[in-house]
Amino acid sequence: MSYDIVFRVLKFIERKNQALKTRILYASNLNTRSLERYLEFLGRHGFVEQVSINGRTFYVLTSSGRSFLYKLESIRKSLDREGGSNLLRLVKDRYLKERAKTSLGDLNLRRIKIILIEANVSVEEAASELLVNYVHAKANGNDVLGFIPSGLYGRIREIINNVSQVKLYAYDEYEDRDVLGVKLARLLNSLGTQYVVEI
Repeated sequence: MSYDIVFRVLKFIERKNQALKTRILYASNLNTRSLERYLEFLGRHGFVEQVSINGRTFYVLTSSGRSFLYKLESIRKSLDREGGSNLLRLVKDRYLKERAKTSLGDLNLRRIKIILIEANVSVEEAASELLVNYVHAKANGNDVLGFIPSGLYGRIREIINNVSQVKLYAYDEYEDRDVLGVKLARLLNSLGTQYVVEI
């Protein structure tokens, strides 16, 4: 069992409060057989249970599942702090590899500051980081692009509603980290014709 996948499945169910199997399937990027194995594993260990609502079967976290999820979250945060694979580093590495294959273009282009909000921060921390970086970037005449986990996107958009110059891009925090890293790096690379990207 991959604990990264276990984490993604549990986190998705927690976010939805109750989740249909098909929704978990899409969020986890697993095939049906693999998802069955993970759900069976989580059920056997008492981390999830099935409930029937209006004739439909949903998966919900048990208190043990919630406790286990928080432990996994704590471990992931510790690994990120100690140099594990945090998303920003992954995106930056992928982006630099892609940029090495192409010309850097006109260095007189405007600059765009990239702010990547990790999925493990609160709405308040995310909004603060965006706004502080926005003020700093604007003071230097730069534009700002924030990558926001989809779970925080709506609230962040509400909070910084009056700051229309901050461009936001929602990413799926449950997507495989390597796949997500490639996707975000490609997006940054596509900005290279309009901006000098600062990560």
